[in-house]
Amino acid sequence: GPNVVFAGVFSPSGTITAVEQGYRVTGRWSFASGCEHADWLFGNNVETIVAGVPRLRIAVFSPDQVRIEDTWNVSGLSGTGSHHFHVDNVLVPSERTLVPLVDEPCIDAVIARIPPPALLSLSIASIAVGIGQGALDDIIELATKKTPLLAGSTLAGNGHFQLELANGDTALRATRALLHETAESLWTTTGAGTPLSLEARPRIRAAAVWATNRATEVVTSAYRAGGGSSIYAASPLQRRLRDVNALTQHFLVRNDTLTTAGAILA
Repeated sequence: GPNVVFAGVFSPSGTITAVEQGYRVTGRWSFASGCEHADWLFGNNVETIVAGVPRLRIAVFSPDQVRIEDTWNVSGLSGTGSHHFHVDNVLVPSERTLVPLVDEPCIDAVIARIPPPALLSLSIASIAVGIGQGALDDIIELATKKTPLLAGSTLAGNGHFQLELANGDTALRATRALLHETAESLWTTTGAGTPLSLEARPRIRAAAVWATNRATEVVTSAYRAGGGSSIYAASPLQRRLRDVNALTQHFLVRNDTLTTAGAILA
């Protein structure tokens, strides 16, 4: 069906062994967002070591094969339910396994041919931009009602606030433009059957990192502008600050990606 929900983890935290009926898998994986309501779950595994390099194989599990651990007690993005899950010596048919970044997709669709790091990094950056827009909306609403201590007018009338607001709005529009341009180019190239160049791959990731960083700055600026109102747990600015900073910890939008891109472009 069109509405299948899947969850899983790329980090190779399991072991997989070929047997006559398929593969036996044992492992424990963390950060499995959405695992509690997934129709299928996947875990990446180390199959063999060749010349010191691990060969990986992903196994796809049905929900009855996994045990979800209640571990997602976090400060931000708590709604993603990114718990640990584990499997113990479960049998997986061969057709429910694949070698990541090597095996060809089994369906002929553009999105299935896009390298997962490129696709997922742009998706994560889009979430950051959405959080940033939410923060701007929040602070604009607050600014028309809040009069800071010793101020002669509402926050909305403060020149410095207006400057920061304009910068934040411009930053978010710039990030959207970059993400749209990058996604459109990626879709066009992949749809034409052209492999992504070595320059294009890190550039896509770099765009996602840059957009995530700009969105985080916007959220931080809005949070600070809110003053004491922002520190309460009930404040949406408090939640957005926690969420966007938790999101920046994802390995696909870490700052070291910019170093990789710069090294290839140099």
